[in-house]
Amino acid sequence: MRTTFSRLPWRELPPVFAEILRPRIEEIGSAMVQAIRREVPAYHRPLDSPTGRDLVTSVHRAMHQFAELTEDPDGSQRHYEHFFQRLGRREFLNGRTTDGLQAACRVGARGAHIGRLMAERTLAPLRELPSGKAARLAETLDALLTSWGRTAPEVADALRIHPQTARNRLRRLDELFGDRLADPSFRIEALLALRTRAMRPPGPAE
Repeated sequence: MRTTFSRLPWRELPPVFAEILRPRIEEIGSAMVQAIRREVPAYHRPLDSPTGRDLVTSVHRAMHQFAELTEDPDGSQRHYEHFFQRLGRREFLNGRTTDGLQAACRVGARGAHIGRLMAERTLAPLRELPSGKAARLAETLDALLTSWGRTAPEVADALRIHPQTARNRLRRLDELFGDRLADPSFRIEALLALRTRAMRPPGPAE
């Protein structure tokens, strides 16, 4: 069962997400810009035009803001507020309505899912399994990554399952992920993937 989608998703992510996101801002931002230009007529402009430059700058600013909010959800965002207020005034002076800007934001939000898909690659071995088994192993992996000693009894206690069941699942995770389970970078990215996947809004059948 997925968690409810949050309007403040940065509060649902570990601060280390910012470290993972920042090196990928250029790649993800470019994909978001292309999606906006493709789907929103008001932004069918060359990237070297004033409109194109504003679009690229605003997308990248928004992603840097997201990273900062993940690190410090209650930190001051005044510098970003001033930037986006100036952007809104320029949009108005250039004859673009708020409808176009809102449409761009909606497309950009969908583009942000590219980041989630990138994170999900870490969990690729689970996608080869039946959905029920994959879900059980995903929750076990989450419990493993957030436990202090990463032992079967801790995982069993966290999931309220029998210790032998926990051991069986941990052996299966070891078969699927091998030495990566001991890699700190992998553990961070796997936890990020699990949390961002849980943040997706539920589909109509869920």
